[in-house]
Amino acid sequence: MKRVSLVISLLWYGCAASFSEVLVQDTTGFAPVDLEQVVVTATRTLKKLKDTPVITQVVSGQQIGERGLTNIQDVLQQEVPGLNFQEVGFGTSIDLQGLGAKNILFLVDGERIAGDNSGNIDYQRLNLTNVERIEIVKGASSALYGSQAMGGVINVITKKVRNDVEVSAGAKFAPLFQENYPDNDKDNPQYRFRRHLDKPNLTADLTLGLKKGVISSATTVTYKSSDAYQLFNKKGVTKFFPATGVTKTEDPSTSPTNISGYEDFAVSERLTAEIANRLTLKAYASHYELNKYDFTPDNVFEQTEDWTVGGSAEYRHDDRHSLLASFNRDHYQRYDKYEKIPGRELTYENNISQPRLTYVNTAKDGVTICVGAEHLFEELYGDRFSSERNETRSQWATTFFAQGDWKVNETLSVVGGARADIHEVHGLNVTPKASLMAQTGPLTLRLNYAMGYRTPTLKELYMKWNNQGMFWLIGNPDLKPERNNYVSLSAEVNKGRVSANMNAYANWFSEKIEGIWATGESGMQEYRYTNIGKNRLMGLEVNVRVRAARMLAVHGSYSHLYSSKTDGYQLTATSPNSATFRLEFNSHVPNHETVFNLCGSILGAKDYSVLDAIETFGMTGESAPTTGSDNGAYYDAHTDSYSIWDATLTQNVIKMLSFSIGVNNLFDYKADIVSFNSSVSPGRNFFCSLRLKI
Repeated sequence: MKRVSLVISLLWYGCAASFSEVLVQDTTGFAPVDLEQVVVTATRTLKKLKDTPVITQVVSGQQIGERGLTNIQDVLQQEVPGLNFQEVGFGTSIDLQGLGAKNILFLVDGERIAGDNSGNIDYQRLNLTNVERIEIVKGASSALYGSQAMGGVINVITKKVRNDVEVSAGAKFAPLFQENYPDNDKDNPQYRFRRHLDKPNLTADLTLGLKKGVISSATTVTYKSSDAYQLFNKKGVTKFFPATGVTKTEDPSTSPTNISGYEDFAVSERLTAEIANRLTLKAYASHYELNKYDFTPDNVFEQTEDWTVGGSAEYRHDDRHSLLASFNRDHYQRYDKYEKIPGRELTYENNISQPRLTYVNTAKDGVTICVGAEHLFEELYGDRFSSERNETRSQWATTFFAQGDWKVNETLSVVGGARADIHEVHGLNVTPKASLMAQTGPLTLRLNYAMGYRTPTLKELYMKWNNQGMFWLIGNPDLKPERNNYVSLSAEVNKGRVSANMNAYANWFSEKIEGIWATGESGMQEYRYTNIGKNRLMGLEVNVRVRAARMLAVHGSYSHLYSSKTDGYQLTATSPNSATFRLEFNSHVPNHETVFNLCGSILGAKDYSVLDAIETFGMTGESAPTTGSDNGAYYDAHTDSYSIWDATLTQNVIKMLSFSIGVNNLFDYKADIVSFNSSVSPGRNFFCSLRLKI
């Protein structure tokens, strides 16, 4: 509790001291943040950004385009301190405020996404071509969104068609990160394999919007490709195992870290009909295909296909009553695709179906009531449930939720709610939430409490997989759901040219699910899922945005994280200190704007514990054993601080046409030791792009 008191004290005294110095009168008419924009993620109802009870971070589609960004990883790492993407053995993994992908929920227009891979979704699916905005809400949101929303929600909102005809087309090109096979002979038996590893770094997209009377249509087609590259360690690794006093020194590895290349294609269609200002009908469908090219010359690569369909009907009886019925179906499949012979083999399938019914009542006395019900069905097929054959597992949960939003007066607002999930295996889980917001002049104070939970995944429950005879991954049908209690206190000031907020939070976990290494009866190492008990995360975040002049704006964010240890080991590999910085210049010349962005993502040094199998024979150390054995043990690991900087210059030639040039990793940073917890940037790379809007 001393740490919580310290964080809260820093919040209040920091606000009083810093805000009194930075507040200035508005003489330009340009505010750093659009507080009147409407968001939906924090409360699941439409609400102006200034009135949301939980701090919501918004990245607009215009900002994304001006910075030449084409993937969700770059957007979030430039905007959110304490958020990091890492390349691991199975692909890309996210970390936010010390929590991994299993606790972060990604949505597209409020709907879940299939394709779970160790908690991560397929981030390539999040198409930024037709994005209106991205809303980011940190902290437990299980009371609104259920399992997996213990650590935050990231919601990608697509654009709406507003004109009779809207056309947007663009292309982005960058040189190869690494040319792996410059002389690829067509007669070589590995010709196709080599060609796939040197795909061009290219993005192309086309969006057509049509509106006729009450009906509108938005069609988007996107193609992306990227080349594969390899990274080599420049330094060796020294590992110290505290439990045994053993020190192990390893020379720089001669085996590279392989980053796969890819190409993907996506097409989506969204139809909307507005009938008599009372009834809104929506229908959507999308298809996505990804080919992922690795460095294994076996003439097999990973191919992914996804089909999504859904729709909704919203009826507004008047300005006070609305009823929304929706359905979402996502069908995600992964194959082994053969390069030399026709055909492919299904290796993984994940399906989710989710119908939902929501009623919203806005009373005259300032009270908004939101109640609803939904049913989530998930099905998973793959080879992880049996060492002998592929199997299918499934689970379902039915949910009832309610939320009340009461604007007491012009100063005070109160939000409270609860969610009851009835799970097929784990029975009833109830998660409440409560928020208090006070506004006086330019100052807004927010106090939030939320309980979160996460039911074990199908893999955590039922996995039984032998990884090529090296080790086993073993599920646990007796796992209990993870639970957490999240408390945050924030102060925000918006006045003139300055927007600033400070947020202190504490996150208490119980029954946290982790994997523990052990030696099985056969003598082979086994990674078993278990509930490890309690864990605590606390942190402080500061965000400041200043419109320094009519043409110049500066955005800075800082995040500090404290994570408790588990059995004396620091298992959270998130940097305690991280920051983001963005300088934006905009000439504000109508139809001929010049926009320059300099963005930096800074990750501080970190110390953490890594589980490893060690051969103790012949090692040095005060407590080194005299006989050799293979044991799983933690060693102390350290990663130095580093930063990645990107610069983009966008010029609007005419109202309809713009081009951009930029450089990623401006200062050419490359990690000395490449691991799951380091940068995997190939170094400095330039790009150019062109966009036409009609």
